[in-house]
Amino acid sequence: MDRKRFRILSLDGGGIRGAYTAAVLASIEETSGKRLVDHFDLIVGTSTGAITAVALGMGISASKLLEFYLNYGPSIFPRARGLDRMFQGFRWFARAKYKTEPLEQALSEVLGNRLFGESQCRLAIPSYDIVSNCVRVFKTAHGERFRQDYKRSAVEVIRATTAAPTYFDAIVTAKGELLIDGGVWANCPSMVGVAEALDLGVALSDINLLSVGTLGEAQDFARAARGGGIFHYARNLYVLGILMDAQARGAWSQTRLLLSNRATRITQTVPAGLYALDDTKGLQDLVARGRSDGRHNTDFVLREFLNEPVTPFVPIYSTSTFPAL
Repeated sequence: MDRKRFRILSLDGGGIRGAYTAAVLASIEETSGKRLVDHFDLIVGTSTGAITAVALGMGISASKLLEFYLNYGPSIFPRARGLDRMFQGFRWFARAKYKTEPLEQALSEVLGNRLFGESQCRLAIPSYDIVSNCVRVFKTAHGERFRQDYKRSAVEVIRATTAAPTYFDAIVTAKGELLIDGGVWANCPSMVGVAEALDLGVALSDINLLSVGTLGEAQDFARAARGGGIFHYARNLYVLGILMDAQARGAWSQTRLLLSNRATRITQTVPAGLYALDDTKGLQDLVARGRSDGRHNTDFVLREFLNEPVTPFVPIYSTSTFPAL
């Protein structure tokens, strides 16, 4: 691989707050007049960030992705009212809060029957196998070892990284794997992107990374920590929130340590509880925040990441001809 800048786009998990991410990217694409997929060598995305990552890889514009969140968000995360809300709370103790069918149908509407390997750029999508207790990263055919994932349905890959514990059921893949949300170990997948670039032989000094978050919360976990018991942590899913927020902060700290000013992050920190992962009533505000941050950062992104197209991605294996195992 020639010594030129290797550009990575990293997209965080965060449920419906992915609308913020899509709005940031839509604003940048619209203002610059350039497709992001043409200007990044690798896109990594976790959970809701994987929806955007895979769709961008398929050549779908960020504006279309923003429409996805606005049009399908309320059906993916339906708001229970009155007695239904109370019963939903009781059911949540025994099973996932939401049905997976609306999410799967929405993804199918956007992606159809496309295969993961049809992406126009390299993709890396984190998930977690809860049977073998192994981290899992779905990868396009950008290395000779990656002979399987590119044949998978794009929808299946996204479902494997959006199966957030307590929110959606784990997915049983066509190969019999039992997978859950990649956010349990890589909610901010920036280090997944750095590791993937290094594995491809890219020098650390040649990596430029743009990370877009999903509005981190200014959480106060002190009360739960002082209480110590399971009730204190379980209330408002403190455990899940602590783990995912801590991972994201840790991953970004490591990324900045390695890349210094060649790593840029676009996000905001908002008061805890302002935008729940599944609360769609704040969608328009999420979009407004995202578009504002996108406009504010467009000149910088244009100068540092969109100044010239990357070398077109040519996968080692084609979706039209599957190699022998």
